[in-house]
Amino acid sequence: FADCEILGIITGRSGTKSSIDITGREIDIDNRGDIMGFLAKHGIAISSEDVHCVGDLAGGVPMNKAAVMRRDFLEKYEPDIIIFYDDDPRNLQSVAAVDDRIHCIDSRDMHEGWGSSASIIESARLRRKKVSSWSRSISSAGIER
Repeated sequence: FADCEILGIITGRSGTKSSIDITGREIDIDNRGDIMGFLAKHGIAISSEDVHCVGDLAGGVPMNKAAVMRRDFLEKYEPDIIIFYDDDPRNLQSVAAVDDRIHCIDSRDMHEGWGSSASIIESARLRRKKVSSWSRSISSAGIER
């Protein structure tokens, strides 16, 4: 993430709430804290305001991920490019429809060297020059631009 200006997480999970485990005991869940702790353990700092748990919101996950992307990333930071990784084609389609600056990658298709920040930024440069260079994951997810 060295060439990344802003790192944000939008997860379909709840941020903090109680749940019942498989033994029937009530347990407290802190997905936001767990995500931040995991990233910190790997040397990646992220603000708690940039970890969005849309499982806490009413409505569907794809719709909520798109709304958070618009409000909390596009409007807040006004970036030139956003790279959005997800493993659900419905989320990819919903978020891709928000704005042309968002480049969606199906994380199930990731492998070493493919979909790197550098390759996405180069793709965006080519798109600005009207050269078609859309990622394979978008096509495989059935998303048309």
